[in-house]
Amino acid sequence: MPYTPILATLGYIMSPDGKEVLLIHRNARQNDMHLGKYNGLGGKPERDEDGSGQ
Repeated sequence: MPYTPILATLGYIMSPDGKEVLLIHRNARQNDMHLGKYNGLGGKPERDEDGSGQ
């Protein structure tokens, strides 16, 4: 099976003093295999998205 890379992003937003970070707590769906875990913000860009925010 050939290797197919998946383009994704993951970012951490820190407080100005660097002591806190914004995370997502996975607790909404009971059938979520990551239930109860924390994760940073991120996702997969759309095919024609260039990241310019426009």
